Amino acid sequence: MRAVLLTLILMLTAGLALAQPAEFFHSLQEAYQFLYDLEEADTTNSISVDSVGHSEEDHLPILLVKISDNVDVDYDRPTVLFIGHIHGEEIMGLEIVLRAIEELATLPYPIFRDRRDDLEMYFIPTMNPEGLRVVFGDETDTDLIHGADISYRKNKRDNVGDGIFRYHVGLGNDSSGVDLNRNWGLNWFHGDTLWHLHNEYEAYDYYRGTHPFSESETQLVREMHQLVQPLYGITYHSSRTGNFAEKVFYPWDWGGDNLKMAPDIDLLDDVGISFANQILKLDGLTHYTPLRSAGQNAKMHDWTYAAGNWVNLECEVGDDNIQPELQETLEEVIQSNLPGLYYLCDRARGYDDLPEGESGYLEVYVQNENGRPLVAEVLTPEFWDGYLSPRYTDPIFGVHRRPLLAQNHTIISRAFGYEPDTSVVNVAETGPASYTITLERKPHSWLHLRALNMEQETVPATFVIHRDLGVDTVFVAEGDWGATMPHGDYSIETWAMGFIPKIETFSMNESFLMQVTLVEPDGEIYDDFEAGVPQHWVSEGGDYEWARSGYAKYAGEASLKSDPDLFLTESTSGEVVVHYSVPDNVASMILTGMVHYDTEPDYDNCYVEISSGDGNWEQVEVLNGVSTWRPFLYDLRDYLEATEILVKWTMVTDDTENDRGVFLDDVRFQWSTDFVGVSETTTQPLTWAFHSAYPNPFNPSTRLRFEIAEASEVSLVVYDLLGRVVMRVVDERLEAGPHHRNLDMSGFASGMYFVRIEAGPMREMKKIVLMK
Repeated sequence: MRAVLLTLILMLTAGLALAQPAEFFHSLQEAYQFLYDLEEADTTNSISVDSVGHSEEDHLPILLVKISDNVDVDYDRPTVLFIGHIHGEEIMGLEIVLRAIEELATLPYPIFRDRRDDLEMYFIPTMNPEGLRVVFGDETDTDLIHGADISYRKNKRDNVGDGIFRYHVGLGNDSSGVDLNRNWGLNWFHGDTLWHLHNEYEAYDYYRGTHPFSESETQLVREMHQLVQPLYGITYHSSRTGNFAEKVFYPWDWGGDNLKMAPDIDLLDDVGISFANQILKLDGLTHYTPLRSAGQNAKMHDWTYAAGNWVNLECEVGDDNIQPELQETLEEVIQSNLPGLYYLCDRARGYDDLPEGESGYLEVYVQNENGRPLVAEVLTPEFWDGYLSPRYTDPIFGVHRRPLLAQNHTIISRAFGYEPDTSVVNVAETGPASYTITLERKPHSWLHLRALNMEQETVPATFVIHRDLGVDTVFVAEGDWGATMPHGDYSIETWAMGFIPKIETFSMNESFLMQVTLVEPDGEIYDDFEAGVPQHWVSEGGDYEWARSGYAKYAGEASLKSDPDLFLTESTSGEVVVHYSVPDNVASMILTGMVHYDTEPDYDNCYVEISSGDGNWEQVEVLNGVSTWRPFLYDLRDYLEATEILVKWTMVTDDTENDRGVFLDDVRFQWSTDFVGVSETTTQPLTWAFHSAYPNPFNPSTRLRFEIAEASEVSLVVYDLLGRVVMRVVDERLEAGPHHRNLDMSGFASGMYFVRIEAGPMREMKKIVLMK
């Protein structure tokens, strides 16, 4: 029956292939003109229309519409972000958003004025202008040699690379283009590859792209979410088969039977169900159906929740007629959907008279002891798992907002260099639960790192600094690095070309110089797996064998992968062990390499263990989650007396969805008869240094840090691209030691600037980017 239905859809689409959508739909140019006309007619400064980026292939502008009571000011208010159009042929969402923009910007009624006064409302009417032009057969698009294709889904990326736009009029067979709803950074690898048929009717229509966020369109929408941090949003779709018509999807229930749900699923249920109940189906009798998403294929609404707790709903509007021929039908779809959009606006502003559901949200301001906003992580432990990225306060206002259901919640606020705060807060059913958290700055001291060779000469080195709440990687051409750092625990790797790297762990509670003397290796065993898996690598685990694989590699054509298949096997475990004989009279011994892993967060783990061959294993690391290629370093000095050393990677999976596993490449076992311990002194060496601004890009302020080795006249000046002085930050005599200045450019236009320092012998210039 399903095959018959799809065949009929295919025949119907082919019959209409050379037609265009009905004239009452807005083409791309008509939509642009509609918005520009609204902006021009605006007399209350309620709407702004700006190009904030461009499409991937044709570089068409992508417009952002902002609505508030004064669009020239960025207020500290809750925000919403609505996207009308993402898939080419699904054009009813564009009409809904255009109507909402018009009403929210112009209607004088109190409810609309209140929304403008209480919110910052953002709209991207279309994030796929290329697909929209294909659907309408835009005569200015010279690539449309076959005319319009009202079934086209993707953007127009040239996947072959020969400059030809390959599209087939009718469903499927469009080998150009990327599906913008399969290009997001969560579970991307589960999406369709370039020549994946998907099914016999929609060949190539769901191509995920070359890598997550490969498309300028998804990059732009990602950046807009990070910039405006919306509490709620909608991305509109339509179902070409009707199987998903008049439904609302929200994050997530993976694995089935409530096994792997999004952490705060009760809140997501409340939002999704309440939103769906505001929208009537075309039958006029029932409401849209709310559903937790189940597919792990890099969809936008799953990424937005995981990346920032931004609740984005995938709203599938209309029935299986995604481009109705009657204007009355379109008008009915618009009128039935507007209450859902307005419901999210009112929920975001904490309105106390919602039709149903709750409008309460947490509003946390994090500041330092001087009352200045801090960029801090705000963690709600009860609603956390490995899929989620940390949630941070806004860098301008120091605020973090997230919707929560009414109850007491424990929150942890923490920032590097400050003592963390744990508080219990109460969120009511309506309105903001606003709290101000003041973090106490930890004591700071000067930390100086120096890399030396055996002759005690400095050598160019990279320091990897594992610290509280993060990792810093700094390359120093002169072998010296120093900064004021908070007291606490650190682990520092020192890497230099031609030397055995070192790792040292210490607790810092005063200023000191740490000198790391590196030794050259006397020998090494290097495995790049290009010629196959060497014999000293042993695979075990029955039918679960580690295998040479080209699915991911750091260099060359091969790596060692934790499963010969594309994805890990369910409900099983297996291991690979590498055996090394320990040379005589060694004093230094390490194992390094590159590792890349893609394992289901919190469920599938790779355990790394080391043994001297006596049957006892020491666990040194657990690999879980998703990581790009990164170096690993295991210090083997504790095993110098052994005759053999074994390192084992054990992969253990659960019984549901699985990912690609673990990859190893460029593994080196190195040793030397020399070893020099780390020297630590409390002497604070003074240096000349001008550090990169942080953050950079910034809006509107950043921090400039520098050190001077002796009391000097210091000039710190900001220039624009034309070489004109726009600000003098420092022009005075300063004492020796570290210094910093906060640079506030709130009155300047976005763009690139340069900061030049002159102090003693130091003459340096750094690039900074102001991005409003």
